[in-house]
Amino acid sequence: MWMSESFLKCKVFATSKGWRHISGLEKERLFSDIYRRLHLLRYAQKIIANATSVKDISYRYGRKYYILETTIIISEQAMLKRKVRVIIEEQHNGRKIFLSVMDKRKRIQKNPS
Repeated sequence: MWMSESFLKCKVFATSKGWRHISGLEKERLFSDIYRRLHLLRYAQKIIANATSVKDISYRYGRKYYILETTIIISEQAMLKRKVRVIIEEQHNGRKIFLSVMDKRKRIQKNPS
C-alpha cells in the first residue's frame, strides 16, 4: 500500500493486477519492456506520494484511470532524465490500485534506405 499525501490524498494499493500488467502475464511484452518497467517501479511510489496534479483522467470499461506524469533523473552520473507515467485505476468501490508504470523514451528511427 502506498500513500498519496499530496494531490490524491488516498491510499493506493499495489495488487497482483498491477504486477501481472507489468510482468507480461496479462499482456504479452518483450523482455526489454518488462525489464524497463520493473526498473521504473522503484520510482512509482515517489511519483504517487509527490503528485501535485493529475495529467489526465480517462474512463474505460466503466472504470476511472488517473495518469500521473513527472520528469525524473534515471542516472545521476549521466544526468539522464525521462518522463515517467504512473497509471492508477479507481475501482467501483472507490479503491485506487496501482496499475502500471512506463517511461517516454525517444524512439530511434530506422534509416529509410
